[in-house]
Amino acid sequence: MSKWNEENSIFIISKDISEKFYSKKDLENLLDKNAYSFWIKDTNGKYLYANKYFEIHTGHKNVLGKYDYEIWEDDVLLDFQKTENEIIKEGRAKLIEESRLVNGELKWYEIVKGPIIENGKYKYFVGTSREITLRKTMEEEISKNHKYISNLYEILNEKYKEDDFYNILNRISQNTLEYLEADGLSIFLYDNKNEVLENKLKIGLAKKL
Repeated sequence: MSKWNEENSIFIISKDISEKFYSKKDLENLLDKNAYSFWIKDTNGKYLYANKYFEIHTGHKNVLGKYDYEIWEDDVLLDFQKTENEIIKEGRAKLIEESRLVNGELKWYEIVKGPIIENGKYKYFVGTSREITLRKTMEEEISKNHKYISNLYEILNEKYKEDDFYNILNRISQNTLEYLEADGLSIFLYDNKNEVLENKLKIGLAKKL
């Protein structure tokens, strides 16, 4: 309580707490600490922003101010153009999976691209991506194992005639050879009547033995 013009008065001091106190640098630091790639480019393919994980995921550094055609191969550029044309046509973001060579190693990525529209015009493309190489490898291994199990199931349930048995065995052997990355493989079956192991199939270098 204070005096103002000889009258008792209460003074209240306030400030607008809705004001944003973070800076552009704060936002960039936040995105750099995220394990996802983030980028912004204009409709001509010029990069206006890219976080540090963009450099890690793509193998390209110092991309700001550069255009797509300056850093990507022709086949990647064609994929970009196709996707971005679809985004403009549909007016919404797209989720895609694609693979590319990064430092000589094949990598898989899950990518989300979307448009920023101002006054009805497409101004920018924004994107984020994460590496899914491990997931794709696991899916491929599961698919291979499913084939092995299916082939064995067919044999055990005698779905094929006897003359098809060796064709099935050959398919299983070829898949096993690829899975193990081996140079050769032999399969022996036990002959109950003669009580002896018989070499029924040889593949690869095993044929030379």
